[in-house]
Amino acid sequence: MAEFRVGDEFKSFEELTHAIQALEKVQNINFSVRDSRSIAAAKGRITFVIKPALQYYELKYVCMKGEREYASKSTGARPDQSTFKAGCKAFFQVRASRDGQRLVVTKLNFEHNHPTNKDLFVHLPKQRHLDDGEADRSATILQNKPNK
Repeated sequence: MAEFRVGDEFKSFEELTHAIQALEKVQNINFSVRDSRSIAAAKGRITFVIKPALQYYELKYVCMKGEREYASKSTGARPDQSTFKAGCKAFFQVRASRDGQRLVVTKLNFEHNHPTNKDLFVHLPKQRHLDDGEADRSATILQNKPNK
């Protein structure tokens, strides 16, 4: 599943994670967890049993360029600090179903206020990593303790 819609269901947290990875490739942007409530933390709020494979009662994922709204306490001592934040409001929220068997997309907004294209996406920190072959080769080289 490459796109999310309200009402989409996932049988486990792992299935949701794989779907999010596919979504990130389609939208050319990374999402991160902003708010979450584990099953243990939700026990006093809910009256039904949630299966352990879900791991969470509720999760909110936001665009990596989104910002948490807060009142700054800055004195301006460190001006011009670099950040990826751009005030993007794109997000989606999932919550355990009433029967506790699935995670269901309950809210979403995929309107980004910044460009999202493949050229920018491949340079994001989460995407810059070695593939398995490169990682194995690098590990072999490091095991030989090169001096230069």
